[in-house]
Amino acid sequence: MIKEKHLIGLGFIKNQVTAEQSGANAFYYYTFQPSEDSNLCLISQANDEVKEGWVISFFDEDLHVKDPDDLTQLIQVLKKIANE
Repeated sequence: MIKEKHLIGLGFIKNQVTAEQSGANAFYYYTFQPSEDSNLCLISQANDEVKEGWVISFFDEDLHVKDPDDLTQLIQVLKKIANE
């Protein structure tokens, strides 16, 4: 199960959305981009949608990561290839 501490430790950015911005309740979610120039983005669901751990998806894709070890390996590879 992916926990919030995993996301923070891997370098995910917390994105806050205020009640005014959402038109309802305030919430937050996490994103990760391997580099500033990358179009690739990993995104979590909103904190109010988390049931049994965070789920990370490729933005605009139907690919999901639910295992913290898989997520760690994925982030390590993305950081490596972004720095080559």
